[in-house]
Amino acid sequence: MPDWPKPAERWRPVPTSCPSSSSTCWARSTSAPTTPTRVTYHPTCHSLRVGDRPRRLLRQVEAIDLRELSAADVCCGFGGTFALKNSDVSTAMLADKMQNVLSTGAEVSAASDLSCLMHIGGGLTRLRAVVRPVQLAEILAATRVTASAGQVAV
Repeated sequence: MPDWPKPAERWRPVPTSCPSSSSTCWARSTSAPTTPTRVTYHPTCHSLRVGDRPRRLLRQVEAIDLRELSAADVCCGFGGTFALKNSDVSTAMLADKMQNVLSTGAEVSAASDLSCLMHIGGGLTRLRAVVRPVQLAEILAATRVTASAGQVAV
C-alpha cells in the first residue's frame, strides 16, 4: 500500500472568507487609477462590506469624473439564481439600476462583481447605451505610479 500523506499534510483548511481581487487591491493600494472618463460606481452587495474604500480610491483620480449613482446601495437584481427564480422582479430591479446609471451621464459603469457587470452591461447593451461596464480591478490594473510622489498615470 502506498505511503499516502495524511489529510492534514495534504490540505489546508478552507478560509472562512475569501477576499475578492478588488478588496485585496483596496486594502493594499496606495495609489489611485487614472483614466480620462466619466465613471459611476455600483457598490455590489458583496462589496458593501468594504465600505466606501472603492469610491475613495476613484475620487483620488483627477482624470476620473466620478458620478454618484442614485440608490447606489440597492441591488442590481442579479443575485445568482435570484434572477432565474424571480425574473420579473430581477428585470424591474435592473431597469431601475440602468435608469440610475444612465442618469449620471457616465461613460463607464464600474463594479467589483463580474455578475453585476454582466447583468447591468447586458441590459445597457439591449438599450444600445454607450455606457461600458468595467471591472474595478481593470481600472486599477491600468495604472502605474510615476516618479512624482502620489502621481498616477495610465
